[in-house]
Amino acid sequence: MLLRKIQLVGRNKIIGLKKFNPYKHGIFAIDTEGTGLDAWGELGVDRPYAPARPFMVSLCDGDGNMALITWKVNPFTREVVPTKKGMKILRNLLSDKKLAKVFHNFSYDSKVLRLLGLKIKGRIEDTMLRQYCIRTDEFSFGLKPLCQKYLQIDDKDQKALHTSVIAGRRIAKKNGWMLAPKPAADYHLGDWKLCAKYAKLDAFRTMSLYALQEMRFEKLKHEKEIYDTVERPTMLVLDRMERRGTAVDKERVKEVKEFYRKYVEDAGRVIKKIAGDLNPRSPKQMTKMFFGKLGHTPLRYSRKGKSKVYVDCQHCKGDGCKICQMTGRNPKCDGEFLESIGVDKSHGDKRKKDPLAYNLLLNNASTTMLQFVDSYLELMVREDDQWIIHPNYRQCKVRTTRLSAEKPNLQNVASDDSGKKKVDLPYRPRECFIPRKGCILYVPDYSQIEVWLVYLRSKDAALGKILLSGGDTHGKVAATVIPGAFDLDHALADAKKDPTTLSASRMKNLKTYKSMRKKAKNTQFCKIYGGGPEKIAWTAGCTLEEATEFVERYDSTFVDVKSFMDRNIDFARKHGYIKNAYGIKIYTERGLEYRATNYDIQGSAATLMKRAMLNTDTLCRTPEYKGKLFLQLQIHDELLIEGLESTYSNKTMRDIAECMSRDYKLLGSPIPFPIGMKIARERWSESSEVMI
Repeated sequence: MLLRKIQLVGRNKIIGLKKFNPYKHGIFAIDTEGTGLDAWGELGVDRPYAPARPFMVSLCDGDGNMALITWKVNPFTREVVPTKKGMKILRNLLSDKKLAKVFHNFSYDSKVLRLLGLKIKGRIEDTMLRQYCIRTDEFSFGLKPLCQKYLQIDDKDQKALHTSVIAGRRIAKKNGWMLAPKPAADYHLGDWKLCAKYAKLDAFRTMSLYALQEMRFEKLKHEKEIYDTVERPTMLVLDRMERRGTAVDKERVKEVKEFYRKYVEDAGRVIKKIAGDLNPRSPKQMTKMFFGKLGHTPLRYSRKGKSKVYVDCQHCKGDGCKICQMTGRNPKCDGEFLESIGVDKSHGDKRKKDPLAYNLLLNNASTTMLQFVDSYLELMVREDDQWIIHPNYRQCKVRTTRLSAEKPNLQNVASDDSGKKKVDLPYRPRECFIPRKGCILYVPDYSQIEVWLVYLRSKDAALGKILLSGGDTHGKVAATVIPGAFDLDHALADAKKDPTTLSASRMKNLKTYKSMRKKAKNTQFCKIYGGGPEKIAWTAGCTLEEATEFVERYDSTFVDVKSFMDRNIDFARKHGYIKNAYGIKIYTERGLEYRATNYDIQGSAATLMKRAMLNTDTLCRTPEYKGKLFLQLQIHDELLIEGLESTYSNKTMRDIAECMSRDYKLLGSPIPFPIGMKIARERWSESSEVMI
């Protein structure tokens, strides 16, 4: 066997097992040191290297006794070679239902352990997630920073190991061994004793942090309840979703990648023709071009951090020049500025104004999409004659408790009608996602859930009346704010007709409806997300005066909405946090309390979605649907659920919708939340709406 002919890196050791006794307290902490982060795939099939696996597994019992199991690594393929004895010890510990297992970042450690063929049973704890429930605004949820902050355990062991890994990588490069992009994935190349010390300390850190959190949870009863009933169960659901993965069409991925590559090249040619060798990543070159040569006026100037102190102009050092408009301040040439001069939002399509700014935006957007789709090719693996992407969800990354994802960031798989598009660039990534053979995709989503939550949180009767009546929410808001400005019924009917068949008066009515509906929509969402009249004017394509007037009329119409938002800001200023609809504390930054309503609504929507996922996951594991229905992806207000063709029925869709809407009474709604339902038989982008 090839492995026997190669000098393996590391040692096969079992250390400290005699003193290690997890049965005394029925609990132990476990941590792994692996050969990377990408755990999926197969060497020689879809990966030029072995997927990530642990080469060190550290353990710590309730009394702080540490043990360590280490295995050798093939330096050419990064393949870990576990020993039978070490595997037997871990198998017995992890499969014992009487023992609680404590992880820090369960998502990674559990993944690499299971892919060794180990099963994890019994109660599972995650100190990273526990800390997130205690405070969502930690600077870092990494094990070392948390232990340094709360337990005064320094990170000298990590620094020493890192230094030895750098030296080890130099030797490895000379030997032709396979290296990871970053030293943190090459710990097996460092000094073995330093790595062993580091690994054992990580298990000790995890158990110590768990003990501290137990004491804190004695006072933080609600935080503990949220952890036990929402966050920890969600962690286990996400684990199942990640392991199953999502099917993709490899050939379509290549086609979409080529599509965006052409956009990047075309936009690049236009930029070069207009501006020569302008570097879009150089603020100095960009400000010189737009404010000096082209004479545009800056929207705003740079400040020092979150202070009110302006940064000196990088061209004149604060003395005043043409580029900074003689202010001495450093002008910002960011995406918002480029959008303000490059895109005409007064029309339904996003027409070009300044061609250089527009193509810079287009180049940036298409480059982002190209990199996004390219990551599919990098991460997909072949499983059972199907290409699969395994998502990586993160629960502890967003302050507002929303889920995020990375490698790939599937939260960015927006549909082509997304309102967040800055330029007319088609959004095609959903074309890449397909159901497995013999399956279909269910795509349920919440309809206007943020507006519903504003109504439920503010108890505004006027907004509630609009939502409860159904139909075009934003159109009805516009008609309520400025009554008599247009005929809503005629507008809704005419919107479906050929414009050339409409009379002049009906056409004028339709244009007024569309314009005011856009103002209503942007006003509601800008107010939720903390934007003022300037932002509303820009996003709605109207003047500042028109936006200001609409906001004033909106506030006088929906009085309780404004009062709710003002109360949130005042509460945040006084306490430093707000509580969402489920009583979860979301901490606000000092000076940014205007975001309080955003945190409230976004945090409430996040918890609602997590509880919907828990309900849906339970449904998928009932006798009726087990092995037939699978929760697959979560994208903001949408779920992607894969089911066998045989599951397709109105009952299945109603069952899914009921799972998503079950909290309506808890949140004070008189009726279930409206849930939209789409079905995709070929690919996600070709889903069609179904009435349920």
